[in-house]
Amino acid sequence: MNLTIYKKVKDLKYGQNPHQTGAEIGVRIEVEVPPELMDKDPSDAALREFYNILKSYNESEVEFPVKIVNGNPGTINFMEIFRMWKLVKEMDQTFDMPSSAVSKHKVAAGAALGMPMDNIMKRAYCCEDMELSSLATAAIRANNTDPKSAYGGTQAFSRKVDVQTAEALKPYVLDVIVAHDYEPEALEILRKKKGGKIVIAKFDPNYVPPQTVTVVEDDFVFRYNRNDYKVTDSLLEDVIGGSLTDEEKRDLKLGAIISKYTKSNKTVYTLDGQSTGIMPCQQSRVDSMKWAGDKSIMWLFRQTPVASDLKLEGKLYEKFQQQRTAIENMLDTRTGTDEKSRTEKIRELICDALEQRGLGYFRSTTCGFLPFEDCIDEARKRGVNVISYPKAPGKGIRFDDIVKKANELNVKLVLFPYRLFEET
Repeated sequence: MNLTIYKKVKDLKYGQNPHQTGAEIGVRIEVEVPPELMDKDPSDAALREFYNILKSYNESEVEFPVKIVNGNPGTINFMEIFRMWKLVKEMDQTFDMPSSAVSKHKVAAGAALGMPMDNIMKRAYCCEDMELSSLATAAIRANNTDPKSAYGGTQAFSRKVDVQTAEALKPYVLDVIVAHDYEPEALEILRKKKGGKIVIAKFDPNYVPPQTVTVVEDDFVFRYNRNDYKVTDSLLEDVIGGSLTDEEKRDLKLGAIISKYTKSNKTVYTLDGQSTGIMPCQQSRVDSMKWAGDKSIMWLFRQTPVASDLKLEGKLYEKFQQQRTAIENMLDTRTGTDEKSRTEKIRELICDALEQRGLGYFRSTTCGFLPFEDCIDEARKRGVNVISYPKAPGKGIRFDDIVKKANELNVKLVLFPYRLFEET
């Protein structure tokens, strides 16, 4: 039998909302109770000694993997620190590349590897005049998946934050930054953000989450084994409709890792080593597929002349809004109001833009089986040519219809061996 001890580590400024006072964060310690003590009288010497051991646990210092070096975090800040750190660490371990992710309200808004950017992408991201390290590149790519959703979020880094990364983050609005370490000059640059109130955390790179996940709902506790499988090429071998390129494998693996830390129902679009659209927390999988695709359309057209030829003015997010407005006006002007015609014209524009960029087509990862073939329709309309979705615990009763639709639309299906639900 195990006895659970709760050891408070730190008071927090509030719970999930400012009126929820009395917030704190602590560590759960599991202590094994010797079977021979189970029926002992309270006065028994051995039992009293065990009580003293428990008391020493409660009074001793505990190892806590997060050190706050600036700011005063709240409950959601800490939740995001833990989740985003695990995400970027797994990305780095999988691809052996500097990685970054940004989240809002415990949900990833963007994630990216530190792959080089060409001049077109740099111009779209408003960073063409910056000197960028690989980590700084990952940071900017992650933020530019969906700048509107990332605004005021938590950004995590898999490696020590250097000066170029800190400089690159200056125009971005962030509440929290987490990494395992910072160059001294970089830390001083970051401390000035948000009027000096930004939360900056150091995360112990040697921290290993426990094998058992514990979720508390009121007075009820749920326990189950952690979703800790490694995302490798071997998980992408069950393909219908063709073979995968190395680039598709990379982006689908990235989508699977992001999905492990993003609340369901979710769909993740990826391309060129980064997310291009993430739509979490949806009851309907087809809506998730559509809206992640709509975010990806905006990401793509920011890299076309309709946005890149603009003379952008103002602060960074004002420039992003100018890009969005120009793209929305272009789509309205060039596609008309007839829904069927508009859909086909948008698809043509997407395909032309992807071809001009030379990036291939979007890859889509979703967390559960596809219930209807309309998911394939909506993904293809938005420039997807490969969809990864779980074949466990079952492929769904309309599996044959899904395959038929995918073949008709020339969409490859990857039957992933694990379901990717995340509800906590």
